[in-house]
Amino acid sequence: MTCRKFWRKRYPALVIGFLRRPSSLWRPSFAGAISKTFINGEIDCLDPGGFGTLTITKSITVDGGATFASALASGAVAGFTINIAPNVNDPLATVRLKRLSINGTGASGAVGTSTGQNGIRFIQGTALFVDNCMIDGFTTDGIAITTAAASQLFVKDTTITNCAGNGINVAATAAAASAIAIDHVQLVKNGTGVRVINHARVIIRNSILSTSNVLGSSGGVVASSSSSDVQVDVDSCQVTFNSLGLQAQAGATIRSSNSYITGNGTGISLSGGSVLSFGDNRVAGNTAGQVFSGAVIQQL
Repeated sequence: MTCRKFWRKRYPALVIGFLRRPSSLWRPSFAGAISKTFINGEIDCLDPGGFGTLTITKSITVDGGATFASALASGAVAGFTINIAPNVNDPLATVRLKRLSINGTGASGAVGTSTGQNGIRFIQGTALFVDNCMIDGFTTDGIAITTAAASQLFVKDTTITNCAGNGINVAATAAAASAIAIDHVQLVKNGTGVRVINHARVIIRNSILSTSNVLGSSGGVVASSSSSDVQVDVDSCQVTFNSLGLQAQAGATIRSSNSYITGNGTGISLSGGSVLSFGDNRVAGNTAGQVFSGAVIQQL
């Protein structure tokens, strides 16, 4: 008999359910499920619940299903940590996180104080997919990518909010550039919406980057590179009500197209880098910084 309360393990052509057990003896958790799931397998949550934090060391899919399962990361370094070492039996080194609520609110201190550090921490692996998730209330970053080798991050249909550091922090240390794609993501009320540091190619499309004004140097998108190897494309986005809208520091280039940049302290902030326009943006109502540093010629 399968148990709807807990888990099923999905293999390439097989679905297996755990037997029903008394609740006093069985406490379902992501950590318990992953230990029983093969490389490239899948953990599906069949009913709502809080299933704890998880360190992932192999390719896997974690799907909250229609129940939108949650991970409460109170006091933890991360809700989900991806750390997949090179392994001939796991050539894909790929993780998919889908339909999950990841919350950093803790029990210590004042009521509602965040104590979780990061929602998702990507340390090692080839690719991470984050789809249709809610990441809320962390003291550092919603998603932090700190890989030492070039990697890929894909975030879609996700909300990241109330993170004191950055909504998404791209800080990989590899000499080769990492590839980051962000689509239909709401990054609101974070220290900075998206921060990019060193060796990265980032595209942000159809997204909202708003109210990132905790610190004077925070912004919707902030990019910098000591190696002149950061390129960020912002397309069809709302960049609103931030201390800084788009800021390019030394070694970074931001290109913007079809985006609305308004209500920021400084709309276009030039701090040693370039913020270029394709000529179809709407920049108005910012206290300062209404002019791009240059233009990009569109192909006809």
